[in-house]
Amino acid sequence: MAGTKLPAETYLPLWLRALREEIGLWIECTDRTLLVNALYAARKNAGDPRLEALMIFQPREDLIFIAKKAVELDP
Repeated sequence: MAGTKLPAETYLPLWLRALREEIGLWIECTDRTLLVNALYAARKNAGDPRLEALMIFQPREDLIFIAKKAVELDP
């Protein structure tokens, strides 16, 4: 994913997609800081309490995860 010159709301679908996934989703990026800031702005502006169940992990400079805070996996 490239830079974040788009409005923060552009990134809301990533949060919503992560909600639908079993654990979450990963996103490759070129500027992690800009993307994370845009993602948090989108979540704040959305005002959707369901999004509070998600968090962002930043394991590498070129990768972030939007994941559920609590997960129950099927056996």
